[in-house]
Amino acid sequence: MDLKTHQYQIKINANGEICSVGYQNPSTWSGNYIIEIINETTNASYSGTHSFSKAQLDYQSITPAAVSSGDIIKVMRTISNSNSKLFDIN
Repeated sequence: MDLKTHQYQIKINANGEICSVGYQNPSTWSGNYIIEIINETTNASYSGTHSFSKAQLDYQSITPAAVSSGDIIKVMRTISNSNSKLFDIN
């Protein structure tokens, strides 16, 4: 199983802003991630490179992205600068 990219899709239930992202690095990876937030309703997007803590859930501020109730948001986390898999599951 290739875990280079994780992708989630969510539906927003209230007007507001996405102003931070949170993640915790697994013990097997110490590199950076590309975090992308794409509003599939309005086509607005955020993309940035982040490095997260291995010890705990780590929240980092991003350029705020306005969202409205009913918007569909795709969130992607991709391993940056790696051609290898994070780990294999057989």
